[in-house]
Parts: sequence; structure tokens; C-alpha cells
Amino acid sequence: MTGSPALPSAIKPTFKSSFRPFDEGARVCPGSELAKIENLVILSSILRKFEISLERDHPPLKLVTQLAQAPGSDIKLLFKPRMAL
Repeated sequence: MTGSPALPSAIKPTFKSSFRPFDEGARVCPGSELAKIENLVILSSILRKFEISLERDHPPLKLVTQLAQAPGSDIKLLFKPRMAL
């Protein structure tokens, strides 16, 4: 056992054995960069084709803290097609 009495560890953490979330370290997903680029392309194409706004008379947005912060109610969006250039 290594580490302090409050945080005992069976092994001394190293770069190879430490936890690294979100595609870092030895087990990185080979397609993660492609997926990030595809997300950016899809989002930019949606923003280019539509004007996005909240529905008329939508209640004010409030965040609720649970495991992570989330909206306190459903968010209702309107997608209005943009005029062609």
C-alpha cells in the first residue's frame, strides 16, 4: 500500500495507470478526432440553414443542479429557415 492513510492506494499512480477521461492516454479512441470534426460540421450546417430561437411565451430558463446542471423545464426551440443568399 502506498499513499496517505486518508487515500491509500494499491499502486503508485503513474501516467500509464492513472485515470484520464475523454480519450487520453494509452486507450485513446482512434476515431475521436474525426467524431469531433463531424460534430462541428453538423452543428455549423444547422446554424447556417436555420435561425434558432425560443418558442413564444417560453418560461424563463432556470438551471437545476443534480449530478450535473440541467434545465429545470423542457426547452422548446423554433427553427426558422434562413433566406438563401
